Amino acid sequence: MEKISPVRALRLKRLKNEKGTIKGDAPVRMSLAYPAPYHAAMSSLGLQKAYGAFNSSRLVCCERFFLPDRSSSGATSLRTYESGRRVSTSAVIAMSVSHELELTAAVRMLEMSSINPMRIQRNTDDAPVIAGGSLTLVDPKLLFHLADAIVVGEAEGVFRALTRIMETSSDKEQFLEAASEISGVYIPALHGSRPPPPLYADAGLLPAKSVITTPDTELKNMFLVEAARGCPHKCTFCVAGGERRAPYRTVPVDDILDAVVPHARRVGLVGAAVSNHPDLLLILKQLASMGVEVSVSSLRADRISEEIVHTLRSTGARSFTVAADGSSERLRKGIRKGISADDLVRAAGYARSAGFRRLKLYSMVGLPDESDRDLDEFIDLVKQMTAVIPVTVALQALVPKPSTPLADFSPVPVKEMLRKVRYVRSGLGRTIRFQSTSPRWSAIEHAISHSGTRACELAHKAVSEGGTMAAWKKILAEEQLRAGSAHAGHAGPD
Repeated sequence: MEKISPVRALRLKRLKNEKGTIKGDAPVRMSLAYPAPYHAAMSSLGLQKAYGAFNSSRLVCCERFFLPDRSSSGATSLRTYESGRRVSTSAVIAMSVSHELELTAAVRMLEMSSINPMRIQRNTDDAPVIAGGSLTLVDPKLLFHLADAIVVGEAEGVFRALTRIMETSSDKEQFLEAASEISGVYIPALHGSRPPPPLYADAGLLPAKSVITTPDTELKNMFLVEAARGCPHKCTFCVAGGERRAPYRTVPVDDILDAVVPHARRVGLVGAAVSNHPDLLLILKQLASMGVEVSVSSLRADRISEEIVHTLRSTGARSFTVAADGSSERLRKGIRKGISADDLVRAAGYARSAGFRRLKLYSMVGLPDESDRDLDEFIDLVKQMTAVIPVTVALQALVPKPSTPLADFSPVPVKEMLRKVRYVRSGLGRTIRFQSTSPRWSAIEHAISHSGTRACELAHKAVSEGGTMAAWKKILAEEQLRAGSAHAGHAGPD
C-alpha cells in the first residue's frame, strides 16, 4: 500500500469534510489563495467569492492553495487542495489579500511554490499573478511589486471579463495587455505608480456568499452571506469612511434567504454595517424560522433594539459583540463614531435579558489627544456594563491608514501604547476578561500601510530574514534611515 504523507493525509481529510467543493478539469488551470493557513483562509468571504466566480466558466478550473499549517522551510512546491497539482504549473495565480501583515505570507507562499514573489524578477513565460481584496482599498500600490495585475476595490464587476481573457490569451503579455483595458484593473508594468480609482459593485451583483462550508475552520460549518456592502458612517479612522469610501448597499431580504444553501445550519451575516439594514429584524426572524443559528460579527449599539437582540439569541447565537472604538465620549465624537456610553450600557441590558452569557466589547487606544482621563472613563464604562452582564474587553491600537481622515496622524509610540494597554488592564482588575492586539505589530502594520510601492519589497526582505517581528523591526529601521526625516512619522516600532 502506498504511504501517504501527513500533509496529503490532512488535505484529503479536509476535502472529505467540505461541502460545496468544486472539482473538475478545464483547459485553463488557475490557483487561488488567501495568504494564511487553511483554518483561517477558509473563513475569507473574498476567497470564496473569487473561487465561485472563476469556476463558473467551463474553460477555467480554479483550485485553492494555502500556507502550510506549520513552518516548512524546506518545502518549495505548494500544491492545490482539489487535485494536488503543483501551484507552479498553473496558467494563472490569484490572491485575495485583506491586511498589510498578510504580505509576508503572500511572499512566502509564492516562494514555496517556486515562483519569484517579485514581479520584475519573474520570466515572461511565468504565470501572471493577480491580486485583489480589501487591502486594495487601503492602497493598491502596496501590491505593486508582487502582482502583475491588481483588481482595485470590489471585483464582482470584472470577474467575467478576467475569465474571458484567461480563456483567450496565449501568453502573459497578451493577458496583461487585455486586462489593462478593464476598468479598475491596475497593471503596474503599464500604469506605473498611478492606480485607477476603486471599483464598486452594482447592488444587483450582491450578495457575496460562501461556496464551501467546513468544520475545519475558525467559523466552524458557518455559511457566510452578505447583508450589506459599504458603510453609511464616516468614522475618521476607517477605510470605509475615507476617500475610497464605498456607497452603502443593502441586500434585499429575499436575496439573502435565497443565497443560503439547504445544508446550512449556521449562517453568518457579513457586512461593515449590518446593523443599518432596514430589514435586519425581518432577516433574523426568517432565518430563525429556517432553523439556522445566526451570527453577526458586530452590531452598532445605537442601531439595535431589544427585539433584534432577542431574535438573534432565539436562533441559538452564542456571541454578541459591540464596539466603542474610543475610550471616552469626547474621543468618540472626535472620530465621528456616534456611539454613547448610554448606547453601550443599554446593549448590555439587551444581551442579558435575551439570555446571552457574555458580551464582547471592542475598543481602540491611541486616538488623537487621548489622556489617562479618557482611559479612566472607559474603565468606568466597562465596569458599568459588567454590572449588567460579564464583559470581555478586546483592545487594539489605532492604526491610521492611508486615504482616511487620520492618515497623517503619527501613532502613539510603542512604549506609550504598551503603557496605555497596561493602564486599562490594571484599571479593569483581574475579574474582567481582557484581550489586546500587539502594539508592536500594530506599529509594523502602520509602517507597511504607508510604504506605498515599497511594501512588497520590504516584505520580501523581511521573509528572507525569517519574517519575524525582529526581522520587520530591522527592515523598517533601515527603511527609515533610507527615506530620511521626511518620512520619520511613518517609521517602524521602537
